[in-house]
Amino acid sequence: MTLEQAFFVQALAAYIQGKPDIRVPGGWESLDWPQLLQYARTQNLAGIFYVQCRDNLSRIPALQSILEELHAGFVSEAAHSVARQQDLAQLEQHLTQAEIPFLPFKGSVLSQCYPAPQLRTMGDTDFLIRGKDRLQDLAQLEQHLTQAEIPFL
Repeated sequence: MTLEQAFFVQALAAYIQGKPDIRVPGGWESLDWPQLLQYARTQNLAGIFYVQCRDNLSRIPALQSILEELHAGFVSEAAHSVARQQDLAQLEQHLTQAEIPFLPFKGSVLSQCYPAPQLRTMGDTDFLIRGKDRLQDLAQLEQHLTQAEIPFL
């Protein structure tokens, strides 16, 4: 594992654990920040990485462009998360109106364990409905939504 990979994992772990500071042997300037930025973008974790690193990066003039790019990722991920939460609220409303029992899980539930839930990125919204009622429930759900994904059919 490279120094940058180890630092990236350490920074994410520190974020989840609520630890504000990360020590870097050789100093923060010794890290390959373009590579770290690429890790953050690739994993859709620029927002979390920004929150965890912003105080230290703000003290290093040479890394201001990295800080700005991470901040842009932070804003984008937070906006995306808010939109996903609105989608989930709308989905819950439609399922309730259609009298379809459901259980949200994965990202939407796990996000509540994060220090800033809006930084938990999600690509989709996962929920369970009863298997025996799946086709009937999906038919009802399609009446309420403009598009429904039908997994495993």
